[in-house]
Amino acid sequence: GQKYDAALIFLNKILELDPLNAEAKLCKGEIYHRCLQDYARAVEQYNKVLRITGDKGSEAIHLRARAAMAEIMELLS
Repeated sequence: GQKYDAALIFLNKILELDPLNAEAKLCKGEIYHRCLQDYARAVEQYNKVLRITGDKGSEAIHLRARAAMAEIMELLS
């Protein structure tokens, strides 16, 4: 839907300015996952989140991405 397109454009703008913004990547993952059911793209975003959130600073985001990935794996199994 159009509101998701608008959200993705907005998130992409944030990521242009701040490529390592884990929260924006998590949001993109959640839109692909929950709104668009595009699991391949969602997994790609969640993987990016996991790669850039190895540090303690973004533990909550890391855990959310992990949980979402597990959920998708469950769905697809």
